[in-house]
Amino acid sequence: MTEYTISFSLEEMKHIGSTIYRLYDNTLSLREVMDIFMKELGEQIYFDKRDFTFFNYNSDTNTYEVSSFFPANWTDSEKEQYIESYIHIDDVLPILSKSQEVAFRNNDIFSEGRKQTKYYREFIQTAQLEISIDANIPLSEDCGVFAIFALYRNSDRREFSLKDLEIVKFYQKHLSRIFENLLLTRPLNLDDENSLTLENFESVGLCILDANFKFTSYNTFFKNFIPDHTSSIQDSAVGLRIIKAARELSATPEKTKLDPISINIDDSTFLLELSRYQQNNRKYVGIIYPLSQFVSSRIDSLKDAYQLSSREFEILNLILKKA
Repeated sequence: MTEYTISFSLEEMKHIGSTIYRLYDNTLSLREVMDIFMKELGEQIYFDKRDFTFFNYNSDTNTYEVSSFFPANWTDSEKEQYIESYIHIDDVLPILSKSQEVAFRNNDIFSEGRKQTKYYREFIQTAQLEISIDANIPLSEDCGVFAIFALYRNSDRREFSLKDLEIVKFYQKHLSRIFENLLLTRPLNLDDENSLTLENFESVGLCILDANFKFTSYNTFFKNFIPDHTSSIQDSAVGLRIIKAARELSATPEKTKLDPISINIDDSTFLLELSRYQQNNRKYVGIIYPLSQFVSSRIDSLKDAYQLSSREFEILNLILKKA
């Protein structure tokens, strides 16, 4: 077996040391630590996308469930698809939910057979997540959560080098200490952290309801639907309609989501999509977006389905807008 020796220049070691020193600043919040780390790491390793994920294992359903997800340079569609449809079959999570440090280049450990799976073909390839470095941030059981991060390069780029992987490994034990200290002294609060997570979706309103149909989290776009004079989101017209939909979904356990529901807000029409959150019955996630956005996406799908020319597509667009 060939052994590889990876050397680092003095400047590279200084940069790594300086980054570690910055991360140990005890005035930083968890979000600030993540942002600083990725900014500094981006100057040492090139990547197109990245994410931090906090998750748990649900022994009742034998699935992994996300507590908080912090992606960067993911599209809204990719974020929604991953959280709603693919998190529970992500084959990286079982490997990284360990108490010891684990870091690897994706293509080094998975067989060719993985490329034939539904998860790989429908999501990994489409979202260009094939070239990646995945690493865990081992935490004690007292933290009550697993933590991992990943770097991705678009499919037309070169694989991450072994040196890139070693740089990631340099940081793991330090991130473990820092994250654990922050999580034990400032617990990962569902409302605060999920609000940050939901803010990643800038063009749709998102909200999360618990098993008692109480709103636990929502993003700014969603809050804009609630009139200022309303005492609470729970009692607002929009909130009551979403609660009604959640009760309907709760009453039909065979369903994972409802068909889009039309809601009128200030003379504008919006669509509500409600589904079970993380494939269990305990929470619900609601997505609200303008009807015009729904129509546009359907028009785009018609163009692809019927192979319309640019001129035909333009005419169809005009007809539907005047209808």
